[in-house]
Amino acid sequence: VTIRLYDASDREIRTPGNAPKPAGFHQIIWNGQDHAGKTVGSGVYLYAMTAGSFVESKKMRMLK
Repeated sequence: VTIRLYDASDREIRTPGNAPKPAGFHQIIWNGQDHAGKTVGSGVYLYAMTAGSFVESKKMRMLK
């Protein structure tokens, strides 16, 4: 399973918890930082989860 986070301009900003995981329930906590360690601003972000051929994308809102 891979999780990728994107900003509103569709730029990948983070790939948190990118490690192989067995099937089941998992939780990833994002610290609000991009790949460079900079805190991102409030706004709408997208996350995409990929598991084999399955891909799911959703919006989320970051509020400070």
